[in-house]
Amino acid sequence: MFRDIKKEIQSLNSRFESFREEFMDEQIRLKEENKELKTKLERLEVKFDRYEAQSRRNNIIIHGLEGVAGESWDDTEKLARDFMNDGSSLKPVGTTRRVPHPGRNAGTYRAAQGVHELHEVLENQPMSHKVGHSGGSHFEKGLQNVPTCLPRNTTTLLLSHNKLKLPNQAFVNVSFLKVLDLSFNDLKYLNANSFYELSELESLNLESNYLNYDNDTLPPTLFNPLSSLLKLSINNNSKGSPYPDATTLKPMPFLYYLDLSNNKLQRLSTDTTNELDKFPNVTVSLRGNPIQCSCRALDFLRWMNANQNKFSGLSEMACEYDNGSSISMTKLHQIVEELTSECSRANAALGIVTASSCVCIVLIICIALGYRHRWSIRYMYYIGRRRFWRQHPVEEVLQYQYDVFVSYAESDRHIVIQEMIPELETKAGLRMCIHHRDFLPGEAIASNIVNAIDKSRKTLIVLSPAFLKSDWCVFEYHIALQSRVNRRQDNLLILMYQHVPVKDMPREMAVLLSNNSYLEYNTDVYGRDAFWQNLVESVKTAQPLE
Repeated sequence: MFRDIKKEIQSLNSRFESFREEFMDEQIRLKEENKELKTKLERLEVKFDRYEAQSRRNNIIIHGLEGVAGESWDDTEKLARDFMNDGSSLKPVGTTRRVPHPGRNAGTYRAAQGVHELHEVLENQPMSHKVGHSGGSHFEKGLQNVPTCLPRNTTTLLLSHNKLKLPNQAFVNVSFLKVLDLSFNDLKYLNANSFYELSELESLNLESNYLNYDNDTLPPTLFNPLSSLLKLSINNNSKGSPYPDATTLKPMPFLYYLDLSNNKLQRLSTDTTNELDKFPNVTVSLRGNPIQCSCRALDFLRWMNANQNKFSGLSEMACEYDNGSSISMTKLHQIVEELTSECSRANAALGIVTASSCVCIVLIICIALGYRHRWSIRYMYYIGRRRFWRQHPVEEVLQYQYDVFVSYAESDRHIVIQEMIPELETKAGLRMCIHHRDFLPGEAIASNIVNAIDKSRKTLIVLSPAFLKSDWCVFEYHIALQSRVNRRQDNLLILMYQHVPVKDMPREMAVLLSNNSYLEYNTDVYGRDAFWQNLVESVKTAQPLE
C-alpha cells in the first residue's frame, strides 16, 4: 500500500515539473511579445505625431463677432510663421486688419498653403474699424460669406461667431473638410445643397443658431452628402426645434452622436425613432428640452424607456405634464406605466364618446330620412301588412274593387252624399269607396285608408280649407301620392271644391296643381252637366305617369 502511494507521489512530482517548465516557457514568450508590441506602439506614436502635425497645418479658424484683443503683431507673425513652417512672413495690412493671437477667438486664420493666402482672404472680407485693446483688433460684424480662396485640402474649418449666410454649394472648394463649426452664426435657414460635396465631413456643429422650419423638420436632402458624418450638433436653437427626421438621418449611416439639447423639442416622431433604432451605437442628447408627459408623447416615452442607453444625461432631463408640473427622467419607467394606465382609460372614454357620437349621427340621419319619406314608409307598411297578414294574393289588387276612393273633410260630407253618390254611382254606375260607409269596422283607420286607396283605380281629393286642416285628410293625400308613384299611373284627381290659396297648400300639392289639370266645382246651371261628365270620364280614364 505504501509503495503505491510513493509511486503516485513521484508521478505527481514529475507532472508538476513538466507544468512548471511549460509555464516558464510561456512567460518568456509573453515577455518577448510584449516587447515587440511596445516597439510597434512607439512607431505608431511617431506616425501619429507626424499625421497630427500635418493635420494641424490644414486647420483654418475664423472667429468673428465675439473676438477679443490679441497679442502684439510681432508675436502673431512669429507664431504664424512657425506654424506654417514655409518661411513666409506675414505682412501687416493696416491697423484695422491686424490678426490677433490664434486661439483668442478674434479672427485667426491657419492655412496649409502659406500665410500669404491670409492676406488675400482678409482683403476680401468686410471688417470694422480698429478697436484698441493691447494693440489688437477684432471683427464687430464678422464674416458674412464663406471665403472662396481657402486651401482645398483644408480639413478643419471653424467659422463660429460670424454672420454667415450659406448659399447652395457653399463649401464646394473645400471638399476635404472633416470638421466644420458653424455655431453662433444666427443662421435661420439652410439650403438643401449647403453641404454639397462634403462626403468626408465627420463633425458638423450648428449650435446656437436660429434655425426655424415649418413643422420643425430640416430639409430632407440637407445631409445627403454627409455619408461619413459621425457627430451632429443642432443644439441651443432658440427660435425653433429643428431635428433630423427619418429621411434626413438615412444618409448618415455612421452617426454615433446627435446633440439636440436645449431646443424646444417635446418629442420625436415615430419615424425618427424607428430610424434611430438602425444606429446601434448612437448617443442622443435631449437635455434642456420640454419633453411632454402626455398621451401624445407616450410612444416616444416608451421608446426612450426601452433605449435608455442611447441617451446622454438622462438623469438631468425632466418630463413636463400639461398642468405645468414636471418629473425627473430617472423615473421614466414609472412615468410610462402611469401614462399607459391613464391613456388607456382616456382612450376607452374617447372610444365610448366616439361610438356614441356615431350612433347619434346615424340615428339623426335615420330620423331625418324617415321623416322625409314618412309617407312612403307608412304606405309600404300598411301594404305589406294587408298582403302578408291577411294573405290576399297580389292579383286581387290589380282588379280594383272600387273605381274611385273619395277623400273629403267631414264638413264637406254633404257634396259626397247629396251629389256625388247620385251622379257617379246611380247615373254613371261607378263603384265609390266612402270612408263612413265602406271602411271595415274594427280595423285601424290608417290601415283602412291604405286598403281603400290600394283597392281603388283612382283617388278623388275634395280640396277645401277644411280638408287641409284635417290630419286624416292630409294623410290620405300623401298615401295617394305614394300610390301614384308606386303604380306609375296618374291615379290622383283633385276637385277644387272651395278655393285654397297656394301659400296654404303643401309644397307637393302646389307643384302638382301647377303641372297638372284639376277640376273646379261648378254650381252653374249650364256648366253643371259638363262638370259631372268630365269627372266621370276622369275616373274611368287610366293614364301612365309621365
